[in-house]
Amino acid sequence: MRKIKQVIIFLFTIFIVSACNTNSNQVVNKNKDFKTAIFAGGCFWCMEHPF
Repeated sequence: MRKIKQVIIFLFTIFIVSACNTNSNQVVNKNKDFKTAIFAGGCFWCMEHPF
Protein backbone atom coordinates (compact mmCIF):
# COMPACT_ATOMS: atom_id res chain seq x y z
CA MET A 1 0.00 0.00 0.00
CA ARG A 2 2.86 2.37 0.81
CA LYS A 3 4.46 1.67 -2.57
CA ILE A 4 1.24 2.57 -4.41
CA LYS A 5 0.97 5.82 -2.46
CA GLN A 6 4.56 6.73 -3.37
CA VAL A 7 3.94 5.98 -7.05
CA ILE A 8 0.77 8.09 -7.09
CA ILE A 9 2.57 11.01 -5.42
CA PHE A 10 5.45 10.68 -7.88
CA LEU A 11 3.13 10.64 -10.91
CA PHE A 12 1.15 13.59 -9.56
CA THR A 13 4.38 15.54 -9.04
CA ILE A 14 5.55 14.76 -12.58
CA PHE A 15 2.16 15.87 -13.93
CA ILE A 16 2.27 19.18 -12.04
CA VAL A 17 5.85 19.91 -13.09
CA SER A 18 5.11 19.12 -16.74
CA ALA A 19 2.01 21.33 -16.67
CA CYS A 20 4.03 24.39 -15.64
CA ASN A 21 4.72 26.75 -18.50
CA THR A 22 8.42 27.54 -18.54
CA ASN A 23 8.36 29.36 -21.88
CA SER A 24 8.26 33.05 -20.99
CA ASN A 25 9.06 34.15 -24.55
CA GLN A 26 5.54 33.97 -25.87
CA VAL A 27 4.69 35.67 -29.13
CA VAL A 28 2.83 38.92 -28.55
CA ASN A 29 0.73 40.51 -31.28
CA LYS A 30 2.41 43.83 -32.00
CA ASN A 31 -0.34 45.06 -34.33
CA LYS A 32 -1.75 48.17 -32.63
CA ASP A 33 -4.90 48.16 -34.79
CA PHE A 34 -5.98 44.78 -33.45
CA LYS A 35 -8.12 44.86 -30.32
CA THR A 36 -9.58 42.01 -28.34
CA ALA A 37 -12.72 42.17 -26.26
CA ILE A 38 -13.55 39.41 -23.81
CA PHE A 39 -16.99 39.39 -22.24
CA ALA A 40 -18.13 37.09 -19.50
CA GLY A 41 -21.54 36.91 -17.99
CA GLY A 42 -24.24 34.33 -17.36
CA CYS A 43 -26.46 33.06 -20.10
CA PHE A 44 -26.91 34.45 -23.61
CA TRP A 45 -30.28 36.02 -22.84
CA CYS A 46 -28.88 38.02 -19.91
CA MET A 47 -26.02 39.36 -22.03
CA GLU A 48 -28.06 40.11 -25.15
CA HIS A 49 -29.38 43.44 -23.84
CA PRO A 50 -25.98 45.18 -23.30
CA PHE A 51 -25.02 44.51 -26.91
